Amino acid sequence: IDSEFMLAELFQIQGKSDSAFWYGQRAYLGSKDLDAVADIKRTAAFMKELYKANGMLAEALIASEDLQSAEQRMNDDEVRRMFLKKQYDEKQEQSRQIIIVISIISALLIGLVFFVFRAYRIKRKSNELITIQKNELEEKNNRIVESITYSQRLQNALLPSLDAIQQVFGKTYITYKAKDIVAGDFYWFKQVDNWTYVAVGDCTGHGVPGALVSMIAINALNQAIGKHDQALPAEILNDCRNEIVRAFGAQDGQIIRDGMDIGLLALNLSQGIGYWAGANRLCWFWNGEQWAILDGDKQSISWSDMPKDFNDLKISNLKPGCRFVLYTDGLSDQFGGEKNKKLGGKRIKSFFYDSEYSDSHKQHHDLEGLWMKWKGDEEQTDDLCLVTFEI
Repeated sequence: IDSEFMLAELFQIQGKSDSAFWYGQRAYLGSKDLDAVADIKRTAAFMKELYKANGMLAEALIASEDLQSAEQRMNDDEVRRMFLKKQYDEKQEQSRQIIIVISIISALLIGLVFFVFRAYRIKRKSNELITIQKNELEEKNNRIVESITYSQRLQNALLPSLDAIQQVFGKTYITYKAKDIVAGDFYWFKQVDNWTYVAVGDCTGHGVPGALVSMIAINALNQAIGKHDQALPAEILNDCRNEIVRAFGAQDGQIIRDGMDIGLLALNLSQGIGYWAGANRLCWFWNGEQWAILDGDKQSISWSDMPKDFNDLKISNLKPGCRFVLYTDGLSDQFGGEKNKKLGGKRIKSFFYDSEYSDSHKQHHDLEGLWMKWKGDEEQTDDLCLVTFEI
């Protein structure tokens, strides 16, 4: 078609109309047979003019229609091509955006994985450090507990045995409950000739500090009892105060006021008499008929800018069945009950005055039970030392 159309154009230029007509028409009809739109457009335009020149108006009209049809088809093809190109471009843009989004998400995921992994490593190291520190603390705590437990054995070794006390007072019952393994409370028992000494002390603090003070207090009692023959309680307490004040002294110009509250009995069973002295402590005494409170002085065994001598209270007519109950303030100061208040002295007084106990063991058991019931699930407030004995 191209060669025939080129010859037609050449013969047209040379003025050879018949040859131009013949080759132009062959190219025109051939392009229609092949439905070659671009060739139809150029050959139809060429032949339309030749048909008009030769008076072939019908053929010129057909060529004109073929020309218009070819142009329309080419326009439609161009629109389609542009539409397809637009679709292609849009898809390419979508693909590009998807790639960008995927890239961003991938980068974020990689960053997140890195962050999580880094956080995991930090947490693992932190957990390892915490585990090491925990183990170290547990080891230190175990060593501390072992030391305190050993101190408990040492402290218990300083306390008189129950058997030794029961050899003098057959019916003797002791409740000794430390708040923190070792205690600042203690009980003390000595025999010198015909005199028997029984004391219950409450040193400043509890736990290890209280236990250390109690050791000093017990040593002070032993020294005081060794200074005098048949010393009375007040004299012993005076000497104890002097010894404890001397032992603590003053540090960096500051006075140490630590010491103890104590109740001390001196009993001569062969003569049927006894003496009592107390430093902020009292003693319950059953004379066989009724209960009486043996009060102590309102001062502690510790440093004081105006110290006063302690006073003895004589107890006469001691006989079998007489009973003594001594205790530290761990009994009355225990918090509990419905309103979480102190057990208090009034409830303890009611226990003694409102109840009659012929059996000292049951009385001791019930008094301890009163404390335990009042305490309930509350934490133990202070060390507790409760001693009951009967002549």
